[in-house]
Amino acid sequence: MRNYSKIIFNDCPALRIVMWGAVAVCLAVQVGIEIACWGNPQLSECGQHIQLAAQAYGEGGYPSMSNLYDSYLLAPVLVNWLVLQQWLLGTMQLNGVFNILFNLLIFYEIYFLGKRVFNRPTAMLGVTFYALLYSTWTSAWPTATEVPFLALCLSGVSLALSRRWWGVLLAGVLLGVGNGIRGVAVVYLPTIMGLMLWRKARVGEMALGLLAMGAIVIATGCWIEARTGYFHVTSTTSGLNMLISANDKADGSLPTDFCDTTLTDMRIDNEDGLNYAAKDSAWTARSTQWIKAHPGRWAGLAVKKLGIMYFHDVTFDAYINPNYDGGYMSAKKEEKSYWAIIGERVPKSLVYYAVITLVIMSLWRHRHELLAPHGECRKYGLTPKGYLLLIPIVGTLATLAFQTMARYHYPFLPVMCLWAAYYFTRPSREDPAAIREKLLNSRHHD
Repeated sequence: MRNYSKIIFNDCPALRIVMWGAVAVCLAVQVGIEIACWGNPQLSECGQHIQLAAQAYGEGGYPSMSNLYDSYLLAPVLVNWLVLQQWLLGTMQLNGVFNILFNLLIFYEIYFLGKRVFNRPTAMLGVTFYALLYSTWTSAWPTATEVPFLALCLSGVSLALSRRWWGVLLAGVLLGVGNGIRGVAVVYLPTIMGLMLWRKARVGEMALGLLAMGAIVIATGCWIEARTGYFHVTSTTSGLNMLISANDKADGSLPTDFCDTTLTDMRIDNEDGLNYAAKDSAWTARSTQWIKAHPGRWAGLAVKKLGIMYFHDVTFDAYINPNYDGGYMSAKKEEKSYWAIIGERVPKSLVYYAVITLVIMSLWRHRHELLAPHGECRKYGLTPKGYLLLIPIVGTLATLAFQTMARYHYPFLPVMCLWAAYYFTRPSREDPAAIREKLLNSRHHD
């Protein structure tokens, strides 16, 4: 017998209208920012991506031997995506348009996962929350890693629920490509494996997805090795990022004087004569040595890092506003008090704070729905809702090993929005058969 939860609100046309209205507003804002910023220089890492792609266009791709003595490799798949745009379209200015399309895909995947794992009203409300977030509004124009990475990995999670072998294969491919943009795609694997376990996927299916992801990761590494002589599968910024939060001046964040003093303090002897791989190894060794000498102090920074990571939702202003007082990512900085900064960021984050609050309330209200029903816990461990929650949990824990910024919570927002929306559903106890039936009954990707 089905024992689906009773919904406080009905699956009424009004909720659908609200969802589409929020999506329309979001897209209108994104298009408006794209028009207003057209032709403006990209700031910070976004500018680096553009510069690297412009250089790589004449060298057959990124990286090449001309990048051998760079400080690090930076998002190789994203840079080559920009190179491809330049080759096909003659410009990289349309990257924001592609990001808008990626955002549409993210909306779709939130709806699909919400309907499959929770229920249809939760799916619609989750899309609404995501569409009203300030970070979503401002995410399209910057040539940053967040939007394509999230679109690829979230699609991978959805495709892993497919009953077709090619869906699982494509899920692995997408995660492998996403890993070449940001090396944390692996945090989605526990969720994917858990959801496949619940739908009783065969071992061969799981192996197919893992092999597909591994093949793309290895192919990326072979490409980089053929171009530079060193095998790396993604960005090589981990050593530096770890060192930023593992030194005597570390406070868990990216210092506002990063370019002026902090980076100078981290100089390596004969640095100009070292290639990017040697620099990454040196930074990793130095940070590891500091952590071993100060384990308590390093662990104590985790709480502050967590606060920095989730403090506000002004994720992309540093890439759009040249006067943004956000540290090294500013084209020019204005001296502002903490209260002025808070007054600027808190109003833009009100929807985000509402989502955070609802997530906490929802987790408490539905705490009994996280573990598999009695008698099934040994077999499945968590429920699909619990496995979905592993994305922000595992991702956050992985991020705390490095310096943190507010933008690092961005890949976890879809799951957070769904759990926030689920607060408005009455708690229930679904039997395993009903859970599995809901996971399988969908036309999406099948």
